[in-house]
Amino acid sequence: MRSEGGAIARPVSSPVPVSGLCADGDCFRTVLALSVPTLVLLAASSDRLERIGDVPMRGSEIPAVLPGAEAWSYTAADSSQGRAPGALVLHGFTGNPSSVRTLAQAFAAEGFHVELPRLPGHGTTIEDMLTTGWGDWSAATEDAYERLAGRAGAIVVAGLSMGAELTLWLALRHPQVVGIVCINPATGALVGVAAATASMATRTVKNTATATAESAAGSAPSAEAS
Repeated sequence: MRSEGGAIARPVSSPVPVSGLCADGDCFRTVLALSVPTLVLLAASSDRLERIGDVPMRGSEIPAVLPGAEAWSYTAADSSQGRAPGALVLHGFTGNPSSVRTLAQAFAAEGFHVELPRLPGHGTTIEDMLTTGWGDWSAATEDAYERLAGRAGAIVVAGLSMGAELTLWLALRHPQVVGIVCINPATGALVGVAAATASMATRTVKNTATATAESAAGSAPSAEAS
């Protein structure tokens, strides 16, 4: 949807700035993300039609993709027991598939069906990126997931930086996803999530201390035995 001035209108309740975005270079530190996605909103003026992935809509144009930045798809050989598992791999903000291609190929080597999409506006030009935003990137992610689900069994999703944010977003939409890998996720925990996590940790510590004390008391020799 566009405004009269030609700006892309993306409804969002409260855009939250994202800090610490990875430049998608040598930043492969695996972390555990106990958080929910932070919404990213990039709105820009453009006279071009929006498009998903590498497939243009009628009347639109896509600039040339940089060498090595192409999307990648792999079809594995299904076994007699059923369809092979699938892996959706997502690159980060300002990056392109080359930053996580090694990971995608590792999944393929283990017998996974793989989808590695090029997010809209990435791997081309700055001008192209300025016409895209969260709506485009999440739509491309959903589209890649549907392609993968059409031929794979159990599916895992892995993402780098903003790709990890998209991983969390997709997992919330599709509970049937069996596993996620978040590498340098660009996320921030909501207050409620952080409080719930802290409460759970406190209960775990108390229960462990109680169990340890009861075990020690039970193992001590009684006065009658002595």
